[in-house]
Order: sequence, then structure tokens, then C-alpha cells
Amino acid sequence: GLSILVGWLDTGYISFYLYEFNAYGFYPLLYAFSGILGFLTFALLGKKLIQKSKEHDMFTMADYFYNLFSFRTGVIISFANLLLMFLWVTMLFLVGGKLLSSTTDISLNTASFLILVFALPYILLGGFRAVLGTDVLQASLIIICFLLLFFSIGDLNNINLLPPKTVSAFNLEQVLFALFSIFSWVLLSGDVWQRIHAVKNVNHLRGGFVIASILNILFPLSIAFLAWNYLTPSSPDPLFDLLNEGLATS
Repeated sequence: GLSILVGWLDTGYISFYLYEFNAYGFYPLLYAFSGILGFLTFALLGKKLIQKSKEHDMFTMADYFYNLFSFRTGVIISFANLLLMFLWVTMLFLVGGKLLSSTTDISLNTASFLILVFALPYILLGGFRAVLGTDVLQASLIIICFLLLFFSIGDLNNINLLPPKTVSAFNLEQVLFALFSIFSWVLLSGDVWQRIHAVKNVNHLRGGFVIASILNILFPLSIAFLAWNYLTPSSPDPLFDLLNEGLATS
């Protein structure tokens, strides 16, 4: 469950939620509930998916659609998943590069390229085991950073558990987008399908998705708490501002 969610818990994920909670209060929790709907869908369909993957020796989402439907369907799903992953990874390199360039004298392009150079080898050479290992390391570092930021607030009487009154409400289009976007992303995510095919049994799969659902509420709430206590309503670069504020108060 931790690996399922932590695969997404990166600078892009944190930056997105920081901005959304800072601007819209509790409304971005709709994204979290949308993700939970996707996780619970897989938890319900897990037994059938595992059986099919073993029968047809499948290891990816494209394999599943190729074997059960047609070659064309498998190609379409592969292309859609490749496009989603390209957009996601591009965002990670850009956000990570911006964070690195903001804290050093390295240019944005160089910083993004350095992240690419360091990230690709362990993914390509280490395979799935390397990804799981870095997920655990990544989760540990993020949790430690969150705890340090929480404790650096200091005066418990000044903690804000509610968003500022200046936040805006979602309109109908934003509500619908929030409810369907992450749900669709989960269903099409190659990361999630890969973990389904790698799981030992149905109980592990269902337990993993239940844990991922719980964490998918706890992590956004933690980010909301940080946004409402550290950021100004008009913060243009929430992740960088959060790090600066945390360092200044520690």
C-alpha cells in the first residue's frame, strides 16, 4: 500500500496539493477521494485480475488488454499509458529541477538534466525491486521532513486547522474534474497495474489498496495543514516557499 501511493508522492504531487489547498481550502480533498475510488475498484477486481494475469502470464496493463481483447486494444492502452507517464515524468523533472536550481546556483535546464541522469540508471538497471526500494526511502524522507516542519511550528496555540477565509470554492467543472481525473489516472496507471501483477495473493492486494486509500487521505491532509500554517494565500511557488519558511522557523 505504501509503495502504491509513494510512487506518486513526489515533488509534483506535493506542489500540486500545496497550491490547491492554499487556494481552495478543503475542496482539493475531492482529488483524494477520486483516487480512493480507483484504489477500491482495484481491490474489488483484484481476484479476477490476479487469476487472469497468471493464466496468460501477464505482467503489465498492456499485456492484460492485449490477451483479453485484441492487439489493437493493447497498443492503444500502451500509447495512453506511455503518454500519461511521459507527462508525469516530465513534470517531475521540471519541478525537481526548479527546486534544485532555486536552492543552488545551477540553472533550471542543468538541474533537470542532472535529476534525469541520476534517476534513469537505477530504474533501468535495478528494475522493479529498485523502484520499491526507492519508494521506501522516499516515503521515509518525506515523512521525516513533514514531522520536522510540524514540530518547527512551535506554538501550538497558533496552529491553523482550517483554511483561511480568503480561499475560493470549486465551481461545477472543477468538482467534476476532481472526481473523475484521479480515478481515471489510477485505472490507467502502469505503476498500479505492475504492482497488481507482482502481488503474492488477493489478500495482500486488497490490504495494499486499503492502506493506499488511508494514506491517500492522510498525506493530503498533512499537506493541507502545512499549506494553511506556512504559506500566504498568494504564494506563487508553494513548495519553495514551504521549504524556506520551514528552514526559517527551525
